[in-house]
Amino acid sequence: MAAKIKAENEEIRRQRDKLAEDICMKFSQFKKDFLGAPIRRALKALKTGAGNPAHSCEIPYRNEEKYWVVASKDEVTVSFAM
Repeated sequence: MAAKIKAENEEIRRQRDKLAEDICMKFSQFKKDFLGAPIRRALKALKTGAGNPAHSCEIPYRNEEKYWVVASKDEVTVSFAM
């Protein structure tokens, strides 16, 4: 009886760990997509030739760290503060 309960508990732990890992991956992917969106938008503008430096974007990445994305008609510049 104790072995059965132990096995059931172990299965519950495995399921919980898998669920936690899946949630962490979704948050990680969201962060990547959210922070990469301005770069993706600038590259799409470059592809169509519609880049405009007036539409530059400042991204606060971490505490006291940020980067800028500037799209012109013929290039995209990404600058990181150091």
